[in-house]
Amino acid sequence: MNSTLIILGSLFSFALIGCGQQPSTKEATVGLCQDLAMLQQELVSLASLTPESKVSELKAIRDRIQLSLDKVKRAESVLQDVRLDELKKAEENFKKTIDGISAKETLADASVQVRQAGAEVEAARAQATSAVQCP
Repeated sequence: MNSTLIILGSLFSFALIGCGQQPSTKEATVGLCQDLAMLQQELVSLASLTPESKVSELKAIRDRIQLSLDKVKRAESVLQDVRLDELKKAEENFKKTIDGISAKETLADASVQVRQAGAEVEAARAQATSAVQCP
């Protein structure tokens, strides 16, 4: 149910933008909060990885996290007072960490770095959620 509302809210905000209308500040804030909640769900999926997981699974999660981060960054352009600098820094570190994993490494070898980079993104996401005053 929650994810359905998040998806519908995101589609509504994209529809407004697609029609050339800028969403109101309230609508943009609701959309941003929904996108931040979706990002949190994707970050939680990092914990589902085990030492036996494949690098391809990690990269699939990375791609879903990236999609969520892109949605969050689009909302920043509408809400001028929202600064996502820490989230952007954490995102860059996360991408570098994942991209730096050799295909020869196992997730067991890279798990500490991946979890730390994911935790940095989560901390920045929580900070942005608090700054926007999402429910």
